[in-house]
Parts: sequence; C-alpha cells; structure tokens
Amino acid sequence: MDLDGARLAVERASVGLAHPAHRAASEQTLLEFRRSPHALPACRHILRTSGVVEACFQASTTLRDAALRDWAALPPEERAGLRQFCLSVLLGSNDNANAAAAPASTMPVVTSQLISVLAVMIKRAWLDVDETSLGTGATQSDYQRVALRVHEHRSRMLAEAEQAVSMSNTPHARVVGLNLFSAVITEFAPSTASPMHLPWDFHERCRVSLQNDFLSAFFSHGVGLAKTAAQTAFAPQGTDDGICLASLRLINTALSWDFQFTGQHGGGFGFGLSDKSAKGENSRASDGLSCDAVKIAPGVGWRDALLLPGAIDWVFTVYASGREAGAASRQSGVASGNTRIKNITSVTANARTAVSNMCALAGDVFPNKTEDPTEQTRRAHFGKCASSLSNALTPARQVVANARAGVGDAEETMADDARSIAALSAIHAPGDFFETSSSSFADTGASPTPLASTLGELTVALLDAGALLLENEGGALDEALRSCMEAWANLAERSRAGQEVGTFVGGGGAVDTDCPFPGQVETSRACAAVFETYLRAGLVAAASAAHEEDDGQEEEGKAGAAALDERLSLAARVGRAAPEESLALLCAAMEGKKNALAQALATQNVDPSETLEELWWLARLTPHVLCDPFEGEFPLPPESIAECTRRWTVNFGDGGNASGQKSPVETASTSYLNVVLLCLDENALAQGAVSPRLIETLCWGASRWVDTYLMPEDVGGSAHASVFGANRPSLSALGLVGDGESRVRGGIAKLANPSPFSEEGGGVHAVDALLKVALVALTRFPGEQSAQRVAAKMLLPALTRRRALCRACGSLESWRSLMECASGALGGMSGGFGNQSVPGSIPTSPTFPPEIHRLVTEAVCRAAEGLAGEQQCQEYITRALFAAAAGLRQIATNPDAVKHPTGELFAVCVLEALRGAARASAARSQAAVFAFFKEHFVSLLVLQRAGAESAQVSRLSLKLTEEFVEAQACFLAPSNASVLCGHCMKVIETYRVSGRGVLGDHGTTQQQQQQGSLRKERSREAYKEVKALLRMLTHVSSVDADVTASSSLDSGPNSEKLSEAAERGGSMRGGSSRGGGAFAGVFGP
Repeated sequence: MDLDGARLAVERASVGLAHPAHRAASEQTLLEFRRSPHALPACRHILRTSGVVEACFQASTTLRDAALRDWAALPPEERAGLRQFCLSVLLGSNDNANAAAAPASTMPVVTSQLISVLAVMIKRAWLDVDETSLGTGATQSDYQRVALRVHEHRSRMLAEAEQAVSMSNTPHARVVGLNLFSAVITEFAPSTASPMHLPWDFHERCRVSLQNDFLSAFFSHGVGLAKTAAQTAFAPQGTDDGICLASLRLINTALSWDFQFTGQHGGGFGFGLSDKSAKGENSRASDGLSCDAVKIAPGVGWRDALLLPGAIDWVFTVYASGREAGAASRQSGVASGNTRIKNITSVTANARTAVSNMCALAGDVFPNKTEDPTEQTRRAHFGKCASSLSNALTPARQVVANARAGVGDAEETMADDARSIAALSAIHAPGDFFETSSSSFADTGASPTPLASTLGELTVALLDAGALLLENEGGALDEALRSCMEAWANLAERSRAGQEVGTFVGGGGAVDTDCPFPGQVETSRACAAVFETYLRAGLVAAASAAHEEDDGQEEEGKAGAAALDERLSLAARVGRAAPEESLALLCAAMEGKKNALAQALATQNVDPSETLEELWWLARLTPHVLCDPFEGEFPLPPESIAECTRRWTVNFGDGGNASGQKSPVETASTSYLNVVLLCLDENALAQGAVSPRLIETLCWGASRWVDTYLMPEDVGGSAHASVFGANRPSLSALGLVGDGESRVRGGIAKLANPSPFSEEGGGVHAVDALLKVALVALTRFPGEQSAQRVAAKMLLPALTRRRALCRACGSLESWRSLMECASGALGGMSGGFGNQSVPGSIPTSPTFPPEIHRLVTEAVCRAAEGLAGEQQCQEYITRALFAAAAGLRQIATNPDAVKHPTGELFAVCVLEALRGAARASAARSQAAVFAFFKEHFVSLLVLQRAGAESAQVSRLSLKLTEEFVEAQACFLAPSNASVLCGHCMKVIETYRVSGRGVLGDHGTTQQQQQQGSLRKERSREAYKEVKALLRMLTHVSSVDADVTASSSLDSGPNSEKLSEAAERGGSMRGGSSRGGGAFAGVFGP
C-alpha cells in the first residue's frame, strides 16, 4: 500500500469537506478509506507524518473504527502495539530517537480524540483474558489462578500508560495520563460507552470490574497529584501546566460514577431507613428520606479515601483560593479573555464541582450510629462543606448582584453552590443546618455560622432581586431560587419524617413522639419567614406580569403551566412546614386582593389588571399549599395540614378558640372558596374582571380542594391526623360526621358542630356554589374551550367522585340547570334541533365542542349513583339522555343529514355524549344505562350506516360500542349478555359491509404518487377503527359469567353469524381464556 499516497488523498479529502463543491467527492474518499482493510497502517503513517489537523483527526477516528472491526483478527502483539502507538503520539515520543515528534501530538483536538481511542482500545482488550473460560471441572485453585491472571492483564494495560507518563517526566505527559484515566472511566460507564457492536454483557462485566478493582485507585491517584499541586501557589492560579485541573477532572469523573452494589440501604424511601433504622438503633442522617436529590453512595470501601482527616480538605482550599485569585484578577483590571483568567476560572469551576460532589456523599460511606454513636465523622464532613458554601455565598446580596451583572463566573457559583446546599439538605440531619456549636466546624478555621442562615440570606436576596419576575424565568436567579426552595422543603419534610419514623430517641432511651425532632422547630420558623417573603415577591412578580403582552403560560401551553406548578409546589412544601403562619398569610392576601378588586371595580378609571393577576397567582398557589398533591391512590390532606387541624382541635375543640376563630385550615378553605365565587359576581363578569383564564384556574384549584376536603369518605381523610397524638379528636373535629353514606344511613346522631364541609355541616352549599361556577365556565364564554375543558374534565368529575357528593348534586336546582345546559347544547329541550317539520332539515351546530359533551354527560350520568331506588335511576337516566335520544331519533328519521358538515358534527356530538353515558355506568346506574342503549340499538346502527363515509362518525360508533361493552360486561345477566353480543355482531357486520377496513390495491405508479398521502391518512383511520373493534371483542370475550348459561346460548343464531363475520375479517378465538362464561356461549367455539 502506498502510505504517502494514502496520506495525500486523506489530506485533500479532509480539507475538501469544508468546500461545498468538493464535499461529495471528499466524503466518498473518506468512506473508502474507513472501509479499507489496510486502514490501520495508513492511520499510523498519517498520525506520524501529517501536519494537517483535519487529516490527523480523520485518521484517529478511522483508527478506532478499524481496530474495533478487525480486533478479533489481530494478534495480541498487534493489539498491544496499537496502544503503544497511541501513547507515543500522545506523549510526543518516537520509536526512532533521532526522529522528530509526531506533529499530531501538538494538535489539541487530535490528542483529545486519541485519548478517547486509547480508552476504547483498553476497554476492548479488557476481557481478552476471560475469567469465565474455565470448564465445569475446574477447582477453586484454578479459579483463583485465572482471576489473578485476569487482574494482572488489566493492571498491565493501565500500568503501561502510567509508566510511559512517568518516563516522559513532563507536565504535559502527566496531564495526558490523567486525562486518559478520566476517559477510561467515561468509557466504562454504560451511559457514556462507545458502541462496539458487542453484547450488553460485555459492557456490564467491564463496568463491574472497573468499579470493584480500579475506580478507587483512579480516585486516589488523582487525589495524590492534586494535593501535591495544591500545596503550591501556582495550582489555584492555573499556572501549574494544568496538572491540578486534570486531577480535579479525574476526581470528578470518578465521583460521577453510577455506583451500584455498594451495600447501600434499599428502603422504600430511596436512601431509606430499614426496619432496624426506623427504631433509631443504627440509622445515620445521611440515609436520607428524600429520593429526589442526586446522591453519591460509593460505599464503605471509599470511607478512608473521602473522610479521613485531611483527605479532601485541600479541595475546599483550592476552591477558596481560586475564588480569591479570580476576584483579585478582576479588581486589577485583567481582561476576561486573558489566559490567566481562563486558567483560574477552569480550576475554580472544577474545584466547585468537586465540592458539590462532596456535598452529595451519602449512605454507607458514613459510619452508622453503632460505629459512631455521636456521628462525629459525618458532622465534621458536613461542617467542612457548610463552611465552604457559606464562604462562597456570603454576603448573599453581593453574590446575587454579581450574578445579575454577569461578573466572572458569579452565576455558576451561585447556582452550583445553591444546588450543593439542596443536596446537603436531602442527606444530612436538619439539626445540622442550625448547629451553632463548634463541633461541626472543627478544623475549618471558620466561625460556626449555621448554614441555615446562609441559605435564608440567599433565598431572601434572590426573591428581593426579582427571581420570580418573568424576565428571569429560566435564568441563573430562577435556578438558584429553585435549589434554595428545594433545600427548605427537604429540611421541612425530613424533620417531620424523622419524627414520624421515630429516629429521635429521648433521654430515657425510648422514642419520644411529643418532643420535636432536632431542628424541627427552627426549620418551621425559618420556613414561615421564607414563605412570607416568597408570597410577597410572588405578588410583586404577578403584578408586573399584568402589563406583559404574554405571561409565558399561553405561549408555552401545558409546558408553561407545568413549569409554574412545579415552582409553586416547591413553595407549597415550604409553606406547609408552618401551616398556621402560612395559611394565615394566604388568607390575608386573598381577602386583601379580593377587597382591592371590589374597590377597583367600584371606582372609575382604575385599572384592576394588577389585582386580577395577583388573584390569579394566589388562586394557583393556594391549592398547592392546602390540597392533596395527588401522589397517592386516595386524596388526603397533606400530613402537616392534617396535623395542624389535630393540634387546633386538641387545643380548642370544635367551637374554635376563645374569640370564636376557626382552625387555619377551615379559614383558608373558606377564603379560597370566596375567591372562587368571584365567578358568580355579576358585576365583575359584566365589567370583564372575571376572564376565562381566571375561571380556568379557579376551576382547577376548586377541583383539587373538592377532592381533598368536600364530603370525604372514610378512606383516611382527616382521620389520619389523630395518630399523631394521644388525645384523639372528636369525629366532628376530624370531619367524619355524615361524610359517607354508611354513617348517614347508619343512624349516627347529628352533633352540634359538624365538619364545615361535610354533608351535615354545609358541604351541600359548597357543592351548589361550585356547580354554579362550573355552569359559568361552560356557558358564559362561548368558544373558550380551555375553561370549558377544565370545568368539565376536572371540576365536575370531582363533584361526582363520591356517593355523598352525587347525592347532594341530585337534590340541587343548580344540578338540574346543568342537566338542562347539557341537553340544550345538543338542541334538545331548548329547541336546538331546528325546524323538524321541514323534511331534510339540518340540525343546528352544538354549543359545546364534542369532547365537552362527553365529559359533561359522563358527570351527569355518574350522579345517578347518589339515587336510592332503581326506578329513580331509570327516570334520571332517561331525563339526562333525553337530548341524545332525540338526536338519535332525528338522525334515524333523516340519515342523509349526516352527510352535511353540520349534521356530521351533530352526530359526532351525540356519539360523544353517549360515550360519556357509557363510561359512567356503575353499580346503581348500570341497569338504567343498559336499558336506554338497548332501546336505541337500532338507531345506533342506522347512525353507523349513515356515517359510513365519515371517518369520525365511523370510529366513534365503534369506540362507543367498545366502551359500552367494557362498562356493562361485568354487570350483565346471561340474557342481557346475549342481547349485547347480538348488537356487537350487527356492529361488526355493518362495519364489514361499509368496506372501511379494506384499503384496496395500490393502483398505478402515477396514482400512488397522487394518492399517497390520502392512502396514509385512510390507513391511519382504518387502524383506529379496527383497534376499537378488536378492543370491543376483547372486552366481550374475556369476561366470566354464569357458566350454566353457555349451553343455552351455544345454538343461538348470533354464534353462527358472528363467527361468520369474524372469519371474513380474520381469525378470532372465542370465549374466555379462563374457560366459560355467558359470553363464551356466543363467541366461543
């Protein structure tokens, strides 16, 4: 092979990639070069002799690909030679002592790529000596001998690199060696491994081997070199030829490893407390009770390397020195682009990352309480981290001002250190943050300032600087504030969780449930102050957003709302740490803004925009604080909110305190409902103060409140608060009087002071008011589908989720108005069908979108669960579905009207309404719903045939049948099952006759080009239809019923017809897979 000719061709092609005219030919040349069987010697020659950076880069990339491709065919000597070649190029050495160093050794981009190539080769050769090669007859000594040989093979590859670096004895060589070990760790990590076309087992075995045998050695190697470099004054200033910087990178790469199988506890809280830990015997604060924070748990084997006195102190020293050097350089007027400034910034950034990693240490790396009863090791480590972070973030207002001005790396410092505090809060004991003794700050040389003080100052400074303003969203201030709020939330939740699991042991050796967990009182006070500041800053930010053309939520859609809710949920976690104070602040804010709005509306030439925006923000925040976060199966009040109710009841009883004041939870709920009832203020509606956006948020929050507090059934509710104290509150105080039907029907005597939101104590009035709010959202703003959707999809389902609520709804005039609204939207009782006396007339367009019809009708029919008798249910369902029945009859009378766009839309709305009714089928309403559908089976088939040319009507007809079968199958008697199966057979037959499932041939090539997009669309429609059809058959054939009915149905006509129809559409296994049932007689063999 002509090596010089190959070099020239690769150089021309590499340079030609930058020129559009030569790009195609250059790409072809490089691809042929990469596929060449002689690529390895050509790559070596290019890297030794070429001075073209682009050519050397292409050669290094091709060297990796060719080596991996030909690895199995290469002898061991050639594999080792490839590694030695890469090292020689990287270190600038040469086999010929008289020859000049390879030009590639001076090209940073090429050396970086060669380091990656060498790491890949080391990994590829890692299992060349395999410990699994022994047969079944091998003895223990055989395994030990092979394991020793395997370890020697792997150690030799790493040692040859270290030996070459040591022989070079230059700072550049030392940096190359450190970077190589960092690349090896990166390559062996599964998430950053290069593709090698090998099974996953290869990568996993390499990972386990490196973690168990070499990772800690890499870390110690980096620490040793970094400590030596840090002892000089040059390292923090970045003038040590990059040794300290490379060492820090190696340390950070090692600590960023995804540690597994290191003996860490695996409890239910992530880094949880085991059963033994729950008793306080050997738990450690670093076990943590939060699973959200990133934690580094390297295990016991790393304890000496990380926690011995003096092991990592130099990291904090380098970080502090780097900050000081950077500040001094900026004060002296050195330009930001200066090489010295860049070196200082790089060293400081990597030292800051190392400090962040130290803050994230958790788990078994710390001794447990059996090994270290006073937790002195952990507390000393916490003191070092806290002191370093406090020095970096003090004074907080100056740090925030520098970040806003973009001074140096102030933004990164503030954000990273705030994130480090959040990591500490998720790992260490809350009491450590308020520690004022010198024990936690031993050997740090700093005054024992509690880290909580630094955190509080930073949080307040960020809020005062406008971190919540729209202009700062997604910036450094916003990110730092999120970390601070997460830290406070972690402290609050861990202090409560520590008390609940009993990890705090009193002086007598037993768990003390009445004594606060260390740091709990201080955390509550601090969180109350932080929440007050957050509330004030949030209102300021909301008022300023009133004058923005777009507040970001509409533009970003669901993503923007989700991001806002994420921020508010963090604030809510902080506020719930001190519910008495936080709820009082929310009440005062809501009442104040509500009164301000009334005053603005009563005064001419006063713009209420800011007040409305503040109310909108409060309406979004309050449900996060007050209501269930929907993280479990049943809606329950948050633990601290329930505990607040318990404390109030124990101290003041049912009647409130001496001045008649109710509990903070009840007061806050009442205040929030008063804000929601702004939707019913005709004056505000008439003046445009109540917008669809405000109604949408109020309906969203009201639905969460209803699920949490309104007429709760006995699935926990407020009752779980009673377990936190010896004095059990009364049923009335816990909100359990008349909440569930079992208590009302069981004859529990009505107490004098029932729960304010129970069925006995005013809950019905709340239901009535919220139903009126839903009506306003549905009818007041035609075309505002977002507000309609929230009311129909969230508020109405919440108001019909429990039987007590359904019972209350059925007795209210507002519910009957809602039913009339649903019927009127379809043109029923309000005359919306148009002139039916004119033949061929087209139904008028409905008021609601189709989806709203389904949601509203589902809620209306679900309320039938609150009725007592079967006859009442029958009458109620008939009245609720009157408009849908009238629409079916009209379509059956005039099926051609469906071909008109307006008629098609009407048919779609009717089908959607019926889908809602089918979904609402439950124990009490099932019979009435089935009777309604049975009566209109013929009309439904007519509608399916009439809409055969409409993809939407055809699909909804099949989905309606599918959902109806799914909802009814578990309730039906064998006789009704036969009727239902007969209808399913007719639906299938109608679909077959329509030919919608047949796409036809492809046609000519020209027709394919013209109708390609139409065919794809038709194919998607057919897929949805057949999917609904198959799901319907699945629901029918997988339900067991009375086996004795099978024989009486086997010979029925439906069996033969349906089997015949199924055979025409494909094979179908009939009957239940569990062997029988009423449906098996129709669908079975």
